Amino acid sequence: MRARRGLLFAGFTLFVVCATHRVGASGPWEAEGGPYGGSVPGHMTCGPDMRIAYGGVGGEIRYSQARAAGQSDGVAFDVGGLVESERAWAVGCNTPECLGDGFSGLAPSGRARIGYDWPGFGFRLGAILWTQPQTGQRLQPVPVPDLALRVGAFDEVRFVLGFGAYDLPTYLRPGLYCGLLVPVGRGWELGGHVGVHYALADSLGFRGAITVRAPLAPHVWLRTDFAVMGNDSGPGSDAVLGLGEDF
Repeated sequence: MRARRGLLFAGFTLFVVCATHRVGASGPWEAEGGPYGGSVPGHMTCGPDMRIAYGGVGGEIRYSQARAAGQSDGVAFDVGGLVESERAWAVGCNTPECLGDGFSGLAPSGRARIGYDWPGFGFRLGAILWTQPQTGQRLQPVPVPDLALRVGAFDEVRFVLGFGAYDLPTYLRPGLYCGLLVPVGRGWELGGHVGVHYALADSLGFRGAITVRAPLAPHVWLRTDFAVMGNDSGPGSDAVLGLGEDF
């Protein structure tokens, strides 16, 4: 019992120390990645309602010259990729035809963007490589435009508007979104996004996400995202756990 209490106390102390550690001045490079998972409803064209469960791992590398010491503006780019495992099955239908509409497999995706940053404004323009596994068929990658606009300074309250992806799960569920990111002091940052996103085939639906970025050490942070989704086929949700560093 004493050993268990000691471990709990040590763990709590470590959490407090990490959570209140200030993050130092950021560098022009950022690397972030981690796992994610969830499920979302959808509907097959001329078919049944479906449920899609997914989980994957991915990461991004981002660069902004404007974040380098002594710079106020400059070019920027980011690249990212992930591999996701998906399984889809018909809901409320057990006929052989419905069962044949399901699929499972791996869905890789990637993104590349380039842009420019000023002190109070920035943009990124590029493309996402979208895929979806199909039983007995080869993957057919489809390029999807990706655009994001930022209004507000990097380390202050800022508004974003975009089409494409803003976190790992939306690489394969792109949409039109807006967001707000708010630094709350001592290296912590809270954020939120809302938008209309792709789910499956001809299914579009609402997606809302909350992001918490907590400092772990100078230049290192833990990011957690939780999102809820909904469309005519029902509700869904997913979560992301990421570890990042700037240098």
